[in-house]
Amino acid sequence: MTGQDEVTPVRQDVYPFARAGFVSYTPPRQRAFDKLVRAGWYIATPHGDTSGMTSSAATALFVSAGIPDHS
Repeated sequence: MTGQDEVTPVRQDVYPFARAGFVSYTPPRQRAFDKLVRAGWYIATPHGDTSGMTSSAATALFVSAGIPDHS
């Protein structure tokens, strides 16, 4: 459970240099705000996803945060 003054991490594995582009995996059975987090594999598309972020922009964000550039 997450309360007003509590922090509950949600784990995601990210693969910014995957052959398909920027890919992430959210393991199942995680909770945030007293709800289950949707688990599964997510692939950012070259044209952007529902958030509007493209695969290359997502990878660039991680590189700017210090992930070594392996593209």
